[in-house]
Amino acid sequence: MKTGTVAERTTRTGVGRACARSLRKIDQAQELAGYSALRSPLLATESTMSTGYNDLHTSYGRCLRSRGFIERFYEILLARDPRIPPLFEKTDFQKQHMALRRGISLAISWAAGDGMAQRPVEEMIRVHARMGRAPVLPALHDHWLESLLQAVRERDDQLTPDLEARWREAMGKVTHAFAVAF
Repeated sequence: MKTGTVAERTTRTGVGRACARSLRKIDQAQELAGYSALRSPLLATESTMSTGYNDLHTSYGRCLRSRGFIERFYEILLARDPRIPPLFEKTDFQKQHMALRRGISLAISWAAGDGMAQRPVEEMIRVHARMGRAPVLPALHDHWLESLLQAVRERDDQLTPDLEARWREAMGKVTHAFAVAF
C-alpha cells in the first residue's frame, strides 16, 4: 500500500507540478472532509470497506431497479441551469450513463472512507478540475447534488427524511472535494 498524501506520492513518481498542485487540493479537500485516515499507513491492515453508508448503497440499488434513474437524473440536471447543457454538447450519453452509474457507487464508498474508492474518485476529480478534460465550475456541483437528491426522492420508494439527509451528507463530502480541487 502506498503511503503519504496523493500530492506526495505524485511528486515522488515524477508527475508534473501542475498535476501535483491539483492533487494537493484533493488532499486538502479530503482533510477538510475528515479523510486523513485514507493516508494512514495503518490503512493496509484495516478493512477496505466501511459500513458507514451501506444504507445509501441499498437506496441506490432501489433507484437503479426503478429503471430510468440515470436518465431522469440527467433530465433534472440539464434543466437546472443554462450553463449545464453546453457542458454535455458532445457527450455520448450511453457511455456517460454507465460512467455515472459507477461514479455514484464509488462516491458513496469514498464518502464512507473506503480506500478502494480513493483512486477512481481522485481521477474523477482530476477530470472535472480546472485543467481536466471536462472542467466543471464549483458553483455547478450544487446543481449536481440537488439533481441527484431529486432523482432519489422520485425513485426510492423507501426514502425517509433521515436517509435523504445521509445522501446529502455523503454526496456533500464528494461535491465539496470536487469544488475545492477545482
